[in-house]
Amino acid sequence: MKIYRTDELSQNILSQVSGLCAECLVYDSITPDEVRFKIESDPDRNTQFLLTETIESDNNALAGFMLVVIRKRGDKNVGWLKLFAVKKEYWCKGVASRLLAAAEELVREHGVQLLRVLDSAPCYFQPGIYPVYTEAVVFLQKKGFKQQGECVHMLSDLEALDCNTETDELRLEKVGVKLIRASLGDKEQLIEWLKIVFPHWIPEASMGFMHKEVRVFLAKNGDGKIIGFAGYDVMKDARFGPLGVDSQYRRHGIGKVLLLKCLNEIKLMGIKSCVIPWTSAYSFYLGGCDAKIWRLFWTFAKEL
Repeated sequence: MKIYRTDELSQNILSQVSGLCAECLVYDSITPDEVRFKIESDPDRNTQFLLTETIESDNNALAGFMLVVIRKRGDKNVGWLKLFAVKKEYWCKGVASRLLAAAEELVREHGVQLLRVLDSAPCYFQPGIYPVYTEAVVFLQKKGFKQQGECVHMLSDLEALDCNTETDELRLEKVGVKLIRASLGDKEQLIEWLKIVFPHWIPEASMGFMHKEVRVFLAKNGDGKIIGFAGYDVMKDARFGPLGVDSQYRRHGIGKVLLLKCLNEIKLMGIKSCVIPWTSAYSFYLGGCDAKIWRLFWTFAKEL
């Protein structure tokens, strides 16, 4: 058993973790770039750890891992199993149990009394357990984790979607609202606005400025003040969000235009469908881009 701070991971370890994800998490498309990005970009990377168990008889090949992060929530520290996988031939041989026991001991040392599974926003991989991974569900239940709720991904068919927003943008301009792609110079203004209206979106919105072309669109009023924003592909390709519009400016269709402008950028890259992750706004996305409920996830937690 080895425990690494994630700011000291070698390229070899990251490659082994990515390889095990590809081998075990067969219903997900977790790429090496995604693993690296979501580890290195995590705002709590100073309290993020990788626990590994290797096979000495097989040149120390990776048998399993757990990626753990500790975040401040209010005045308490909360722990998450951010991602985990065990090689199939080592199921039911104690690997996962040993990793979990070490993870629980580690987070307790940081004052954690609640350990959650996967829904570790920001920089999360999935918002919960996809129940098709039934072995993972059973394992967690046996270890004392309780199901907390459900999360949903929706999916929009971009091939069938008309993303033209020209008419709507002209309509909005007549009432003093302009939609633009954000520039690096807009980042500070956006962050200050988000602190007031959508503070939980600051980490993911900030990630939209980390790419060569900023992946954020803004809505501004006649005074140049931000009244809405939307991002796309900020943490993973073919993903929409986050999205937010000031409550005073809702019901003007601003959110839908921001949505379609982002989806159009994804469509222009030749991508045929887009995931709208971790949402309960079914009516908005059904009406805005004909998105359908696609995947269901279960959230779990355990009191330590």
